This record gives sequence, C-alpha cells and structure tokens, in this order.
Amino acid sequence: SVSFAYTNCAMCHNDSYYPLDKLTPKEISDKLHSYKNGYGTMARIAKGLAKANNLEFSSLNMKQLIKEGMSAFVAVGRASVNPPMLVKIAYRPKKAKKKILLIGKGLTYDSGGLSLKPSDFMVNMKSDKSGASAVLGIIDIISKLKLPVEVHAVIGAVENMIGGDAYKPDDIL
Repeated sequence: SVSFAYTNCAMCHNDSYYPLDKLTPKEISDKLHSYKNGYGTMARIAKGLAKANNLEFSSLNMKQLIKEGMSAFVAVGRASVNPPMLVKIAYRPKKAKKKILLIGKGLTYDSGGLSLKPSDFMVNMKSDKSGASAVLGIIDIISKLKLPVEVHAVIGAVENMIGGDAYKPDDIL
C-alpha cells in the first residue's frame, strides 16, 4: 500500500506540472482512458484511470453542460479552444460501509480571462488543477486497495483564457 500511495502522489504531482499545451480539460478525461500508457489530458487521465481500475466513468461535454444549466462553469471556458468538461468517476464496492464525495478543481490553466493576472502569478497557474489531480490519486488508491468505501469523484476541468468570447467581470452568469 505504501507503493500505491507513492505512485499516486507522484501521479498527482506530475499532473499538476504537466505541460499546459498537453493537459487540457478533454485530455484530463481522455488521459484516464490511456492511463496505463502515461499520456493524455485531464479528462483522458480520468477515463484511463477508470478503465484501468474498472470504475464507472461519465463526463459532460459543452453541449451537455449548457443543457444542465451550468452557465458559470461554461463561461469560464468559453474563450478557450479547449472546451470545458465535467468528469465523474465512481468506485462502488459491494459491501461499502460509507459513501464519500470528492470534488476536484481542474482549472488546467487560469490566465484570469479579461481580468488578466499579473505575469508573476501566471507562472503557477498550471498548478490550479492540483485539486483534480489529488482527487484522481485518491480514488485510484482507494480502488486499488479495495477499501470498503463508496467513492464518487467529480472533476470540473476547464481552461480560463483570453479571447473574444471571454466572459466579462460584470456578466450575469
């Protein structure tokens, strides 16, 4: 179990510093699909992790997010060429003693949008997805250890960029 914990801490750390052009919201969902191969993005990571551990996986794309009324979440990713995704992974052991919900912030990059951040602060914005990375590491460890705890992990994967379609600070979302 120590090796599982070490491996997953390394995964969380590596994903937090993954090259920004390679770790987009869709990639996080899809990387989980190719988890064993060690490449992909936030949604890909989640999908690959789910597949590798026989976990339930679902995700909402831009059209589905709009239909669900998630306008604030959609607005954050509106100016990015990488659309936002909401990812859910579930581990459901047969005799679960407890249920846990984990929510991870997967802001793959945060430029500040039209309220541009000072350049000193942008350097660390690639770590704004650390919450999502931690959630993925936790559900991975729990499922590998086959703990008697039902876990639902939800990740909001989005990229906040500057562009003509960026939301404005006074927009009503």
